Amino acid sequence: MKKNSIAVFFSKDVNVKGDNEYFDFCDPNIFYLTGVDQANIKLIMHKNSKNEIKSYLFVQQSTKFLETWHGKKLSIVQSRSISGIDNVYLLKDFEDKFDKLSKKIKHLYTFEHKMFDTCLNDYKNFIKKSKRKLKGVSIESSAKIISKLRQVKSSEEITQLQNAMEITSEAFLHVLKNLKKLKNEAQVSALLSFDYIRNHTKHSYEPICASGANSCIMHYVTNKDNFKKNDLILIDSGCEINNYKNDISRTFPVSGKFTKRQELIYETCLKVQKYAISIVKVGMNFRDLDEAARKFMSIELIKIGLIKKKDYDKDEKIVNKFYPHSIGHFLGLDTHDLASTLVLEEGHVITIEPGIYINKEKIGIRIEDNILVTNEGPVNLSKSIPKEIDEIERIMNN
Repeated sequence: MKKNSIAVFFSKDVNVKGDNEYFDFCDPNIFYLTGVDQANIKLIMHKNSKNEIKSYLFVQQSTKFLETWHGKKLSIVQSRSISGIDNVYLLKDFEDKFDKLSKKIKHLYTFEHKMFDTCLNDYKNFIKKSKRKLKGVSIESSAKIISKLRQVKSSEEITQLQNAMEITSEAFLHVLKNLKKLKNEAQVSALLSFDYIRNHTKHSYEPICASGANSCIMHYVTNKDNFKKNDLILIDSGCEINNYKNDISRTFPVSGKFTKRQELIYETCLKVQKYAISIVKVGMNFRDLDEAARKFMSIELIKIGLIKKKDYDKDEKIVNKFYPHSIGHFLGLDTHDLASTLVLEEGHVITIEPGIYINKEKIGIRIEDNILVTNEGPVNLSKSIPKEIDEIERIMNN
């Protein structure tokens, strides 16, 4: 932050469905900066002309009504202990404190990002009001600053991701061992939920449990169809611990054995994934990684006859017919985490998830791992989740 500046963050708006409030957690940025996991909080970070820094946290006052219907809110003392911020006030004091601090500032940092356009309406109204009210104050974005901080994971954050991965791995293995007994997508989804909930965690996002033709739908979350003979099921799921998220995809045969055709397509996808993981390195641009993986995929699709070389030479986009998405994304407090730079650095965590989707054959295969970028090379955080054909079939049939 520049001298004589303030950065302001609001938690997400509380969503209401019927007469019930629900929300994931306060807000990824406020949680990252304070460790406070509660809705209805605000944060001011102030830097004066002498580079002296103070933070001010504002929390909701607990009332008899709130305690009766939703439980106790964190007290000022508790919020101070969790966040390490000395200056903790009630929400009702926010405007007065902001007005006093803003009289001497030249810069106001706000966080505006398309990822949160639909859940930060209160914050957007605050920004509009501030732009009208603060004459001569430069309104600047804190998005690149906070994105850069969040993008590089500390050892503590990596531990959270690894702890979540132990539970995610256990859930996938549980499904794999019982898949032949299950009848439909809903039972797979239920088994994942069972393992996550019993381990005091939850889904990172709505799980995808897509069998047969549904596996060719990128974001299929209906999860209700019955299995048919020789179906594959594409499972895209992960749990979160302390808001740090896993994102894993595996594709299994519901019968316990891949057909020869499924095996060919699966091994092709796995080959592309292994190649993409192998070239991950510090200093590499994520776009170059995506382009290299796409080029490798095109070569492999030509080898197995899904596309013809002469057609590819005319139009390289023909690959999109079978592989319509990118190689992956950044991962952390959001499933698709913020990224201030696409150049990979030590401590970045990304997904590598090539897929091959053949609608007319009802074959959809995606294999996704979570990769930690280090100076020594890529570290596969999800290596414990089976993805080799012989291991999958062995576990299913024992």
